Amino acid sequence: MNDVIGIDLVDNVNLRIECDMSQAFELKEFFSCYVPNYKYNPKYKARIWDGKISFFNVHDRTLPIGLLRFIKPFLVKYDYKIH
Repeated sequence: MNDVIGIDLVDNVNLRIECDMSQAFELKEFFSCYVPNYKYNPKYKARIWDGKISFFNVHDRTLPIGLLRFIKPFLVKYDYKIH
C-alpha cells in the first residue's frame, strides 16, 4: 500500500488528490457528513440514500480547495505523507 498522497491544483475551485483507490474511499468517508434532517427525506426512508453528502469525488479524485486545511488531520489520522 502506498502511503504517499499527491496534491495538485486543478483550477481556482478544485484540488486533485493523487492516491490509490483504497485511499480515495478513505478520503470520501473522511470528507462526508450527514445532511440536516436527512431522516425525513423520502429517499432516505425508501433506503435509496444513506443521508450523507461527500465533498470528495472518487471518480476524478477532486476536492474543493476550501477543504485544504482539513487535509492535515486526515494525513495524521491515517499516517500518510504528502508528495
